[in-house]
Amino acid sequence: MFNFYHVNYGAANAFAEAVKGGFTAWGLLIASMGIIFVSVLVINKIAEKISKKDK
Repeated sequence: MFNFYHVNYGAANAFAEAVKGGFTAWGLLIASMGIIFVSVLVINKIAEKISKKDK
């Protein structure tokens, strides 16, 4: 009889690859947003120093 709980190696491997790919995509998104955030903070600090120096 067909067992609904039976998972072969191919299906488990495909699911694991999908989960790993999802975590990789979200991780890269978070890392890129963090890099952009830090860059904006640094540029803002530099711009504040330049504007104070001009006054």
